Amino acid sequence: MEELKENNFIGVANVIEEGRYGGPHSRILSVSERLLSKGVKTTIICPEKEIGRFYREALKKKLEILPISMNRLGKNPARILKYMLTFPKEVLALKKIFKSNKIDIVHCNSARQFKGVVAGRLSGKKVIWHLQDTFSPALIRGLFFITSFFADCFIVAGKKVQRYYLASFPLNQKPVTEIQAPVDTEFFVPKVSSVDQRLGPLPGLKVVSVGNINSAKGYEYFIDAASYFSDEDNAVSFWIVGGTIESQRSYYESLLKKAQIMAFGNFFFYGPSTDVRSVLEACDVYVCSSIHEASPISVWEAMSMGKAIVSTDVGDVKSFIKDGHNGFVVPVRNGKALADKVRVLVEDPYLRESFGKKARETAIKRLDLGVTVRKHVEVYDRCLNLRPEGHQ
Repeated sequence: MEELKENNFIGVANVIEEGRYGGPHSRILSVSERLLSKGVKTTIICPEKEIGRFYREALKKKLEILPISMNRLGKNPARILKYMLTFPKEVLALKKIFKSNKIDIVHCNSARQFKGVVAGRLSGKKVIWHLQDTFSPALIRGLFFITSFFADCFIVAGKKVQRYYLASFPLNQKPVTEIQAPVDTEFFVPKVSSVDQRLGPLPGLKVVSVGNINSAKGYEYFIDAASYFSDEDNAVSFWIVGGTIESQRSYYESLLKKAQIMAFGNFFFYGPSTDVRSVLEACDVYVCSSIHEASPISVWEAMSMGKAIVSTDVGDVKSFIKDGHNGFVVPVRNGKALADKVRVLVEDPYLRESFGKKARETAIKRLDLGVTVRKHVEVYDRCLNLRPEGHQ
């Protein structure tokens, strides 16, 4: 540990190409804040565009955040061309940042983070590639496979992520650590926060799903589930809590039309919320209808809040929600299955309470922020050869 003692801290550049605030941003901020007390200082590097909330939250936590010009690879030809043309310049800019700051490790987020990985290798730093999804276009997976040889090791947000990206030789020979997205179980505590003022005063039970409007969330199946609750079930309402980005506008409009046609007036779009904890406090049953997701932090937060959960079988959900024990797990793309399990919970308050209590116990034991932070420290130390491989 001589190098760590001499420099007082490990310097990490945490690079993300998406500016809009979401689950990965929440993870980066919460983990980076806790890492400071563990001898790890993080410099967050992100694009200049659309980082308003991310930037503000970083400053609140007194974290170093550095917005730079960083183009994200998109679907249309114009964006692809711009990405390719700006690639060399932006890689060199990142390399300069890594060289001029006290950076030991470059921590790159998402399978699309090619620039950070290449720049990290060119600057002679250790490179950790953090993979967090189970679905990417063929182009992205191809570029990932080529670029992945520059990474020293990988972090995966679950076993399904590892199988999706790293199952083939020789990538399956690289060091890999599983670290689920964390939840702060000391913040997401039942019956501590105020109840959301929009949901709380409403009569009946509230069935809630939290997450930005995105086709991967499978919200059309959440609407399908609501449609199985007829007018006689008007004491049950269904809510999506999350914002909509421009690229998902057409998907959002399709959901609006579907809800108007199928859901008998019991389905509502809340919009974005800056206080998810109070929303969850007002929730009676939490639903995750996702089609593709690795480590659904919104589910972990609902577990921490002691909520009864119905989730599709995405990511590593089954590793933490045991069907019939602390929640229900159903197949993806099946609104009827979601509805059936929601109905069981709606009709059985004792089961809701039992599931919620057991879910919180699981969150504390296996998904707490402290567990995630400890694993990050171990990975960073190991990557720098400050700790023998396999030492715990």
